[in-house]
Amino acid sequence: MRIVVITGRAAADHVRRLVEGIPDVRVVEMPIAVMGLATVEALARILRERRDLAEAARWGDVAVIPGMVRGDARVLSEILGIPVYKGTRLSGGIPFIIDYLRRGGRLDPVRPADEVVGSEPRLESAREAFRVAGVPVPERGPPVVLASEVPPETPRSLVAEEARRLARQGAQVVVVGALPSWDPGELAARVSEAARALEGLRVAVAAEAPTPRHAREAVQAGAAAVFSTPSVAVEAASGGAGDAAFVVGDRSVEALRRAVESLREVGVERVIVDPVVDLPPLGLARSISRYVDASRLGVPMLFSAANAANEVEADTHGVHALLALLAVEVGASVYLAVEDSWKNRWSTSEAREALRLAWEAWRRGSSERGLFSRLLVVKEASKPPSSPSRGAREVGFIPPRLDPRGYVLVKVDYDEGYLLVEWRPLKGGEPLRLRGRHALSLARALVREVGMDAEHAAYLGYELAKAEIALRTGKGYTQDEPVILPVWER
Repeated sequence: MRIVVITGRAAADHVRRLVEGIPDVRVVEMPIAVMGLATVEALARILRERRDLAEAARWGDVAVIPGMVRGDARVLSEILGIPVYKGTRLSGGIPFIIDYLRRGGRLDPVRPADEVVGSEPRLESAREAFRVAGVPVPERGPPVVLASEVPPETPRSLVAEEARRLARQGAQVVVVGALPSWDPGELAARVSEAARALEGLRVAVAAEAPTPRHAREAVQAGAAAVFSTPSVAVEAASGGAGDAAFVVGDRSVEALRRAVESLREVGVERVIVDPVVDLPPLGLARSISRYVDASRLGVPMLFSAANAANEVEADTHGVHALLALLAVEVGASVYLAVEDSWKNRWSTSEAREALRLAWEAWRRGSSERGLFSRLLVVKEASKPPSSPSRGAREVGFIPPRLDPRGYVLVKVDYDEGYLLVEWRPLKGGEPLRLRGRHALSLARALVREVGMDAEHAAYLGYELAKAEIALRTGKGYTQDEPVILPVWER
């Protein structure tokens, strides 16, 4: 397969270095400075006018444009006569995309490869054990079904919204959490809210059940699966909840074996066992050994990352990356994530990407090295190409020159997802407060409205860029302070 990588002037040298040595790849440089600001219509106009560029692109069997280009790339396919797809948003993913296409991977003309490649793996090599509300559960993973919990601390009025959010993040099973002190009717009401919110989606609703009565009422309200202890599961199944699948957890593999037998005696065949993932360094190694033993029971296993992701003092995307590999290695069928703290926020998306990477590595029979990963948030897999700086005049620290007309304050509204900028005049007048989600547009709006000088405008753009990074990553933002402070710089 011959692959054409279409790029712009600013990234052309970088892209050429990335594909250097890869056979049957051609880089076509468009007369556009930054491709991330371009549209497919603009590219189409250039290709119609520049026959040399169009002919260079037609050399390939397929062409890839940057994922940040806006619009539908099928317009370019019609001009070139070959499929044109969107690659990754960042150029560092180009080598992976080339390999992905050559192994039969499929990309999209509208969605960036970051989104397409992160899609749920199909149950193509594993044997299906059963289905939970249409979601296939393999006897032994991978691939691994992703479950995510709506924590019991969530107000009932927000359960539906949270269930939809988890589904958008990639959850195939949404678990409604419960507290032992709740009346069973409270759990049933929450399950009903979640079920209505997810109606029409291929997402199953499950429920935690502290007691048999909680289990029965949750199933009546629409829960397709129940998470409980072995004793609660057996009593609930015997008393009218036998239509549901049961996830039973215990640190004793023998207790799990007895639970599977008891549930089968009362007619329940859809059983998932949870040997319990203990916290590192307080038993994780022993729990992995339990999973190896429990895999001999012949039923699907659940691997819960909830406690470890919350208790390990590291960014959760890294913790999920390692736990997902362990889950795949022990043959777990379901992986559970819980977003019950600020640090755990977005764990569902992180777990989905971690499971994709683990599945891809397992399928190849290799480590994950060389695979495109969105879990590399601060670092990259390999050193980025440098742009030589020798010959340029070095600039040291330059103290700020205060603007006599006023000053700006930059803040972040994490609850609503906005950047906030406030202009305060020094010689009277009302402050001007603006908010937005796009740092550059917000900077342009304020500069045009108050007419600040160039140096002040540069400072505003710098601070708003930091604030946008803080908002996207969930980091705290303080004006004039660094957002990302790596451990090696402290």
